[in-house]
Amino acid sequence: MRKNKLKSIYTVMIVLSILFVAFFNDLKCIAASQRLMLVDYELSSDKIYPGDSFKLTFTLKNTSKNAVSNIKVTVSSEDGSILPDNNAGTIFIDKIDKESESVQEISLKAGINLTDKSYKLIIKSEYEGNYSTPYEVTDTVFVPISLKQGIMISDLYIAEEEIRLGDNIEILASVNNTGSTTLYNVTATVSGSNISKQQSYVGNISAGKTGQVDIIAKTTALYMKTRNDNQLVVSYEDREGNHYEEKRKISSGGEEGTINVMEVNYADIIEVKKDERDPNRFRNAGYVVMAIIIVAVIAGIVIARRKRKKSIEAEF
Repeated sequence: MRKNKLKSIYTVMIVLSILFVAFFNDLKCIAASQRLMLVDYELSSDKIYPGDSFKLTFTLKNTSKNAVSNIKVTVSSEDGSILPDNNAGTIFIDKIDKESESVQEISLKAGINLTDKSYKLIIKSEYEGNYSTPYEVTDTVFVPISLKQGIMISDLYIAEEEIRLGDNIEILASVNNTGSTTLYNVTATVSGSNISKQQSYVGNISAGKTGQVDIIAKTTALYMKTRNDNQLVVSYEDREGNHYEEKRKISSGGEEGTINVMEVNYADIIEVKKDERDPNRFRNAGYVVMAIIIVAVIAGIVIARRKRKKSIEAEF
């Protein structure tokens, strides 16, 4: 009898064990399916500069077959480079149904001393699944920070004071980097109604530094009051290769953008001067030279004859 009781107890324990294992495996399956994940995010601005406030909009999706609830979402940066703006950086969501999404928005502010690179934001979600089982998942987004760019063109002038058609003129200018980041591939181009199009490569200009423009162009047309499109165009790129331009009109002796090109004055190139000296001076000098030559020839003949006469007398 006692053996039968023990056998019954063992049987019950085995059955309970099997049920417990099955139930535990069930729980594990449910737990594995309770997945809340970040599926999309968007920043409120394409360009975020140090000190700027901006908004992060992100989408959380419940990919499981069961609803999740009591969701706490915390947005933060590892090094404090980006902080919540006028809020605690925490969002609470009551519930997200199975295979559903929830769009959330949070205001953030970039630190004032950030550099030109991307900064990592951590989005941590803590929530409950079936049977109030706790879960935690972490996603990462990146916020690119840009430094403000700016240039100022100064000391723009033409070296020559009097400019005539067909002349080569030297155009000089300074390109000042007034921004907080390097200007890449800086190139200067001059063109317009009075001058030929010419280009010069300046190079990279670091923040706070100045690059020099020195271009030789040729004048192609006379000055016309109605034509004032002579200009200097300075182009440059940022770190991502985006292209920018800054323009300044070139002026010389007229309205802005005009170059006072004058006609060629041939009297300045060839000047005929009157010669007031005796026009026969070269002919008279020729006569003197000829007389000297004749006298020298006669003297040579006389001397030769005298030598010959002395030679004949000596023989006798």
